[in-house]
Amino acid sequence: MRRPLVLALLVGAGCGSVNDNPPDAPQALDAGPIDSPPPGTYTVRGTVTGFAGRNLVLKLNGGNDLPITANGAFSFNAQLAEGATYAVTLSSAPVCPQRMCTLANNTGTIAGADATTLTVTCSAPHYRLVAQSWGDTSVRVTDDLAAIANNGTAIPRIIKGASTMLTNSRLDSVAYDTSRDVIYAASHTSPTVIVFANGATANGNIAPTRSISIAGETALQGIEVDAAGDRLFVTSATRLYVLANASTLTGSITAPVAIPLASPASVSHDGINDRLFVAGDFTSTLYIFNSAATLTSSSTPNKTVTWSGWNGPPAVAIDGCRDRLYLGSNTVSPGGFNMFAFDNASLLSGAIVPDSASQARLQTGPVLSADVDSAGVLWYWPDSAANVFAIDQPQTLAGVVTVTPDKTINAVASSAYGLDVGAY
Repeated sequence: MRRPLVLALLVGAGCGSVNDNPPDAPQALDAGPIDSPPPGTYTVRGTVTGFAGRNLVLKLNGGNDLPITANGAFSFNAQLAEGATYAVTLSSAPVCPQRMCTLANNTGTIAGADATTLTVTCSAPHYRLVAQSWGDTSVRVTDDLAAIANNGTAIPRIIKGASTMLTNSRLDSVAYDTSRDVIYAASHTSPTVIVFANGATANGNIAPTRSISIAGETALQGIEVDAAGDRLFVTSATRLYVLANASTLTGSITAPVAIPLASPASVSHDGINDRLFVAGDFTSTLYIFNSAATLTSSSTPNKTVTWSGWNGPPAVAIDGCRDRLYLGSNTVSPGGFNMFAFDNASLLSGAIVPDSASQARLQTGPVLSADVDSAGVLWYWPDSAANVFAIDQPQTLAGVVTVTPDKTINAVASSAYGLDVGAY
């Protein structure tokens, strides 16, 4: 008897090779390789200690500016991928008061986590006094003023000798670029600025690094440096010169900016607000220029201040953080030898009466040159002296004050004219 067809098919289905997925059955899709999840993103973080003042700004990889306003933790907003490199730099250091800041662990590569080991450590600077001494035709450099006790005797490095090319000096005749460690000394008997690199070590009968002479001039009076702008401000008997690219100038030059003025002498630059204060040479006149970075030969003072009854000032010093100006003289003014202090210095204008226009008349004795350091300390020379005086908080003095200096440092010069105090 023959088997039914259905049974034969069932028996055949259980034997031999069988296609488990008939042609009309749904087929599995080939998904290909599986993509990895996107990598994580991470931040650069760190801590700041020793901060004071303002204007501390950090950069990440040349951008992403981050202003710092207090000590403690900080974090950049930028998100960095795994394996990205990073470098944090100091865009600007704190001012008012100045702080010197160093970075550690500021470069690296992102490796699976935020970068958190960056530290910024800030501290108060040391101060270096540079003086041009007409008594022995030298430049004298005294380091770390704070380490010298009151009434202590300095042991300055003395740049002196035929090789130095130094000649007779006058008034505000020396400037120190702290950021580049360069000393500029102006000659009164020639139109030449003598330049010494390595101010932190310069000593003895050494040749200058370079010299800058101004074509058409016969003698120079005062000098001031704007380190941030790399500019020199130099005065002669009839002009204010502005010399750009000061760090590379050499040889005889034609000054690109020459501003006619009546008897300009001492110069003080407010680096916080980029204002320039130029004193007339015993003419009872002060010239004020705003936006010193934009001066041209056709510029005129934004303000001219005049007075009578007081023959000065050979000394001019601006505290840019407080906009407080100090004018001193080595000639007798009302009540003796004085230095006047003016608040809101940038607003001074026109004819004034110093006793009523100033906030203080400091009875200091004769003053030939003065400077305010970045901590607000007022340093000044008595006329032709070998010592320098300091007033720690001159901004607190008001009215007529007989000054007792907070510090006297002896033997910083032979008989000095110009001085400059720089932070390092």
